[in-house]
Amino acid sequence: GREADRRQQASMANAQFAADQAARRLQGAQALAAQAGARAQGQRDDIAALAAVGAQMRGIDQARRMAPFTALNAQADIAARLPLELFRGQSVSESRQESGTVTERPGLTDYIDLAIRAAAMRS
Repeated sequence: GREADRRQQASMANAQFAADQAARRLQGAQALAAQAGARAQGQRDDIAALAAVGAQMRGIDQARRMAPFTALNAQADIAARLPLELFRGQSVSESRQESGTVTERPGLTDYIDLAIRAAAMRS
């Protein structure tokens, strides 16, 4: 009787210890799995950040390479909008019965000359 009871109690205690140990191992494995998952997520986030920086760098490089053409395009657009009369002076002759008058409209070079003279007067 008593010996059998002790063996059974010892067996039950051993089983409980084994179950506790298995539970601790399971918790440890779950903690390691969570750490590994967090590390993998961190690596994925790092790769995504590097890819975004790479895309920005490629965009900057593309903009730098296209800058001369973009500027030339803007200059061509501005030049296309300029009225061509600015580049050559026009002279208009009007004749009336009483007297003949000649009116000259200044061209772009006349405006540039006027701006240069005004700048020289300021200094």
